[in-house]
Amino acid sequence: MCFAVSFGAYSFPALTPLPHMPRPYSMDLRRKVLAAYDRGDGSQRTLAARFGLAASTVQGWLDRHRTTGSVAPRISGAPSPKIDDDAREVLRQIATDHPDGYLAEWAAELAERTGIEVHPSTVWRQARRLGLTRKKRRPEPRSATATT
Repeated sequence: MCFAVSFGAYSFPALTPLPHMPRPYSMDLRRKVLAAYDRGDGSQRTLAARFGLAASTVQGWLDRHRTTGSVAPRISGAPSPKIDDDAREVLRQIATDHPDGYLAEWAAELAERTGIEVHPSTVWRQARRLGLTRKKRRPEPRSATATT
């Protein structure tokens, strides 16, 4: 779905949606290319042209086969979350114990207690999911006469 957008005097053409990642090549094709290379039917570039592939694709498959013994595609998609439910509860306890702590301090405390090392931005995302806020207490005592 595409829309043309205009803001006052500014107009932008219709934006096209980003394409999805293509599906991985089949295992059958990967095995055929590997078998042809093992038989000596041609160089990597020759086999790439014969099978309608990029030379870098064939080279990647051969490298992966040499290092892992398999030409199976790598797992795609989002990585599994580092902070599980138990670590999230530890984070809640850290936030309760140290409400004025910086995110980096929370991350260090989380690593100390659970062994899970994450970036402070990850700690912030998890804190938001837990409904925690980042409001700090004022470092000085409140004034009895002035409004603050």
